[in-house]
Amino acid sequence: MRFLDIYQVTQALNSVLTNQKQLAEMRRSWEKINFESVRNQSALVCNCRHEDLIQLLEVEFRGLMDSLAKSAEPVRDVMAWADKCCERLMSSGSGPEDRGAMSSRSILIRWGYVTSQVMRELVRLLLLRQFLSLTTDFVDDS
Repeated sequence: MRFLDIYQVTQALNSVLTNQKQLAEMRRSWEKINFESVRNQSALVCNCRHEDLIQLLEVEFRGLMDSLAKSAEPVRDVMAWADKCCERLMSSGSGPEDRGAMSSRSILIRWGYVTSQVMRELVRLLLLRQFLSLTTDFVDDS
């Protein structure tokens, strides 16, 4: 297995985030994700709150993707967004039913799980698109 250093990851991320065609494809794919499934699985497995997931994934990240096309430093913007998310989750909440601050370990575990659920949805969409393409080709050949 090959390990990438932070510079290599940053360079790869920068090449994707500065490519308008790839950004547009990312936004289209993001719109098709079944966020209800992601929220339900995340709430069940790692006790993630629906409100937090809606805010982070469906509001803030969507807004971040929209702003990346105009950004001079998109990698820095993504890093700033991730920092802001962690700071908010690690600080204590204000509501009476709020569970309070999460540890950095807890955030990392939950972030990893939610990310895996989003990736699962994206792979499902890709496989569905490929399957539909193959069946269309098969029907056309008949």
